[in-house]
Amino acid sequence: MTTPATPGAPATNRRQGDETVNIAGQLTAMAARTPDKPAVVWTAGRDTSGRARYDHVTFRELEQETDRYAHGLEAAGITRGTRTILFVPPGRDFFALVFALFKIGAVPVMVDPGIGRPQMRRCLSEVQGEAFIGVPLAHLFRTLYPGSFRSVRVAVTVGRRWGWGGLRLEDVRADPWQPYHPAPTRDTDAAAILFTSGSTGPAKGVLYEHGMFDAQVRYLRSHFGYSATEIDLPTFPLFALFDAALGMTAVIPDMDFTRPGSGAAHDHRADPRPRRHAHVRVAGAAGPGEPLRGGPRHHAAVPQARHIGRRPGPTGRSRADAHAARARRGSTHAIRRDRGAAG
Repeated sequence: MTTPATPGAPATNRRQGDETVNIAGQLTAMAARTPDKPAVVWTAGRDTSGRARYDHVTFRELEQETDRYAHGLEAAGITRGTRTILFVPPGRDFFALVFALFKIGAVPVMVDPGIGRPQMRRCLSEVQGEAFIGVPLAHLFRTLYPGSFRSVRVAVTVGRRWGWGGLRLEDVRADPWQPYHPAPTRDTDAAAILFTSGSTGPAKGVLYEHGMFDAQVRYLRSHFGYSATEIDLPTFPLFALFDAALGMTAVIPDMDFTRPGSGAAHDHRADPRPRRHAHVRVAGAAGPGEPLRGGPRHHAAVPQARHIGRRPGPTGRSRADAHAARARRGSTHAIRRDRGAAG
């Protein structure tokens, strides 16, 4: 496994597929560099006065948790290339599971539940997932529509398991901790399948490669100036994963991510920690460098924010490469056709 020696450095001329890259190596590097820094902060309930209580996990703890889950999930049958449908809300388990799957070389499949049940059924049926990790409500959906999940052979419940069988997350968490050696994935190997929002048409699955993710991390550093001295308030859960790779603290807002405009409560007074950081970014979804709609309103809610904007789209070894890759694999039909390459 290799990671960029110089963060933000431009990619050298090389043949695609020649470099060994596993995007999980970025988290490992940050855990070694800033082990005691908070990696993820999330709402952990409310106190007696109704104010939010927060919990956090450090980079060292997150790295070790990914190792525990990687060992356990691999023993459960999730191996390199396994397409793993993931329905877990943002927080410690979400981060740990995604990076554990990256380490294994498995391919997490993530769909926005906000697209509605009919589109979810179509997307998940076409992607042919082989493993399913989710909260009880997600498993209930799986049992109600078994035709969309015929290919699933490993099921893991995050929370209480009812009558659908399979494993619980605590069953696969390996103890005691031992380091996990990531799969030697190539830069062109499949890393994840992420579905578009479906706001402008049917939701489409996009196959991302490890090299694309690695290049996007470097792009965020070099072109947008993201650094480990900052914290981020991501309003789109998948963007929060880049925070761990960038060494930034991700503060998960108390909101319904399936309905981002539903007016979920945010109280920046509830936690003084963001005020102690010199630079807070608030990132939403869509095109490179575009301001979020309603930016001034969001800035009023988070007065310490220094930047409110959208994260850039996927970036491979060059922006042209990334767009070409999206064009090649920008539909669930293409994903089905390339199923062998992903595995």
